Amino acid sequence: MTEISGETLKTRILRSVGKEREIREVLLSVMEESGAEFCAFYAQGSDDRLYILLDGRELEERIDEVRSKITRAFIMFSNDSRKNTKLIEKVFYAKVERNPDYLFGDTRINSYFLTPVMFDSKIHGVLFLGSVRREAFTKSVIKRYTALAEEGVEGVRMYLGASEEDLVSNIIRSIPFGAALVSQGGRIIVSNETFEKVLGLKGEQLEDIEEVSRLSTFNLHTVWNEFKFLRRNIVGRKLKGMCVPERYLSVTVVTMAGLSHPVGSLVIIEDITDAEVREEESRELTASIAHEIRTPLTALKNSLSVIGSAVFSEEDGTRKDMEYLERFFKTATRTVDRLGRLVNGLIEFSYSNEDAEEVDLERVDLDEFLQDAVAIFEGSLKIKEIALEIHVDEGARYVFLDRDKMEQIVQNIVSNSIKHVPAGGRIEICSRRSEKNLVDVMSYIPEGMYDDLNFIEISIRDSGAGIDDSISRKVNRERPDERPVVRSSHGLGLYIAKKLIRKHAGSLKVERAEDEGTIVRLSIPADYDTREIIRNMMFIRRIVNEKADSGSAFVLYAFTKGVKRCWLEIASSWEYVPAVNPSYEEFLDGGFFFWPLGDSFAIAVSTENEFIASPLVIFDGSMGNMRLLDGTSRDFVKVGWAVCPIDGLEFSKLISTSIGKLSELERMM
Repeated sequence: MTEISGETLKTRILRSVGKEREIREVLLSVMEESGAEFCAFYAQGSDDRLYILLDGRELEERIDEVRSKITRAFIMFSNDSRKNTKLIEKVFYAKVERNPDYLFGDTRINSYFLTPVMFDSKIHGVLFLGSVRREAFTKSVIKRYTALAEEGVEGVRMYLGASEEDLVSNIIRSIPFGAALVSQGGRIIVSNETFEKVLGLKGEQLEDIEEVSRLSTFNLHTVWNEFKFLRRNIVGRKLKGMCVPERYLSVTVVTMAGLSHPVGSLVIIEDITDAEVREEESRELTASIAHEIRTPLTALKNSLSVIGSAVFSEEDGTRKDMEYLERFFKTATRTVDRLGRLVNGLIEFSYSNEDAEEVDLERVDLDEFLQDAVAIFEGSLKIKEIALEIHVDEGARYVFLDRDKMEQIVQNIVSNSIKHVPAGGRIEICSRRSEKNLVDVMSYIPEGMYDDLNFIEISIRDSGAGIDDSISRKVNRERPDERPVVRSSHGLGLYIAKKLIRKHAGSLKVERAEDEGTIVRLSIPADYDTREIIRNMMFIRRIVNEKADSGSAFVLYAFTKGVKRCWLEIASSWEYVPAVNPSYEEFLDGGFFFWPLGDSFAIAVSTENEFIASPLVIFDGSMGNMRLLDGTSRDFVKVGWAVCPIDGLEFSKLISTSIGKLSELERMM
């Protein structure tokens, strides 16, 4: 039993509550004896008191974390929320001088443990010990301080008598992570709801760890066997689920002592998918930055090389044509400007919103634009003796685009081609007018329901070995909101190009050519009306998929009309007027939203409970408490609907269902 100056530690702690100098001395002795950098004690009383001792002021940023951990622990141990109790807090520091190890090292709490302080069968407080070091506390140290939970007038244990099972169950159910107490043989004695939910087994009656491994997509069996046979605690083991989309868990299995005989261990699981996603996105951002900076640097080097060789050499006794030099000088200048924009973009990255970033459209001569965009590769093409040809149909010569972003797209793709085309190969860029979007967001809607759409298609074909099928599948995936997993220079360049082409309301598709090489097809709207329709469809698809993924209920409607009255005039006459073309933030707030997609077709989404409960309220006042459409027959408006999640969990399924009901509605009318 821990003793200090002839008194037990428990006695000194409890007697020191309310006396700042004495409690500081007690906590300091505990910190020195245990080797901790964080020491805290939460004391229960008419006014609860929290004393926190830090090894140095450099650790102040962890005060909130210490407070949160020890307060939650006290609530769990005491089964008392303490909502109406005042908390008096005092922070002490063990050292005044600064510690350079904290200034340049890790100040996170990487290991800690808590123990209740019991006396006369009652919990009087909780002691917290933490460290910046991993696995800082030995079993003997932990055992020494957990004895505080077993001391008392009658030498009580942490859990007592007939109420032990209920108390243990309450504690497990109060833990914010998935938690379960398991017997030595692997039988689950008690678990909380989060344990089942995180494993994807909500509603299942789990009896043992082996059964969890059979039913879940996570291989918990391997971790359990390691714990059981090697007899060592496992802390923070990462598990990847065999599921789509990918999910990750952190699993901790530790031996439990001082509880009733059947209990052998505590299993804690936490869903760390979001953290893994952020880490992966950080790696991809770093790779994207390197990729984006490398391409213009290469271009700048090539342009300066051409200018330098022209200035310092002569051909047939005369200097090269000045217009030829001016062309490469302008390319070099544009490249420097682009690098500057990249740096500014990095500075503003944390404050930017991708949805808010607009393209700066201007009318360009596509043939001239493509010639300028690929001019930077003249040196590389010459070294590998690659022939590059550009063919632009007259009907596709002029187009509105963002010159800077489209230049990035073309240069990324051509740069990839140069890397993968063998010496003596060829690259061909062709442009033509088209009526079909390549990765067609309008493919869910039958032709004839919407206006004619016009696109400019740019295809870049090379004679390389051909893109790997696994990369093309990831680049071509339909769900633009899904996280990509492309790490090769080829795949990453195409992924960046795809993100940029979407800002033009365009699309990108990559495929292996039948004979040889790779074909990258770009499609961008040829006119304003097409661009607005595709932009709205992309936006609707994204927000509908996000809403469905979040588990929210909503109704998706598809409208057609047979009159010349515009959609805005019709919608404004409804008793429940929708918000037209809402922003992303407006949609998150919920409501009834409407998007006209040309003269004859429109889509709406409602998150209102009245609509979800009875979608037919939209066109028959007798079926609900609001009449939305006034004179449906007069306006010849037809409506189909789909309810998420009943009719599907993806935009493709929901829009197909709603359109399928248009004919059903026609019969009803």
